[in-house]
Amino acid sequence: MIKEQTTEELILGSFYELLQEKPYEKISIRDITRNCSIANRTFYLHFRDKQELMEWSFLHVLDEYYEKNRFGLTLHQWLRFNAETISGQQFYLRRFAEYRGQNNLLYVLRESLTERYARLLREVYHAEDTKELRDATAFFVGGIVCYIDRMLLLAQMPAPEECVWLFEACMPACIRTCVGG
Repeated sequence: MIKEQTTEELILGSFYELLQEKPYEKISIRDITRNCSIANRTFYLHFRDKQELMEWSFLHVLDEYYEKNRFGLTLHQWLRFNAETISGQQFYLRRFAEYRGQNNLLYVLRESLTERYARLLREVYHAEDTKELRDATAFFVGGIVCYIDRMLLLAQMPAPEECVWLFEACMPACIRTCVGG
């Protein structure tokens, strides 16, 4: 059965196809829209710019998983799904990681994932939104993103279970306390 694509998925598919041919910074919005036979204005109805498309390419999968599983979701499961998603999108994430300009992968993922981890702690674990927890979450996620960025650039991304083990071993004490670990 053929799966119907959303416009966002069509644009993303075009972007991914182009990433196989040239670096992220060499791809224009016009290249993306020409490649999937849509008007430039259609792109802008869905995404502000290429950076937002880059962010969406990874985060919409996480958001869908979170919404589907948030009742009963554990931090371990969340870390594992993040690691599996990264593993499955290694090629494209590596292409994004190679770009070091404004709004690069490191910046985009650090900000976006920090928000998502904080939401998980508040909504699933009913953690109080304190400065200590916000800072610990930002530090924890920053470490995860830096590690992922480094491994992608070195083309040495470990298996998801190894990533989860490392991330859990490096979890700040106040997060560990929140999740009962």
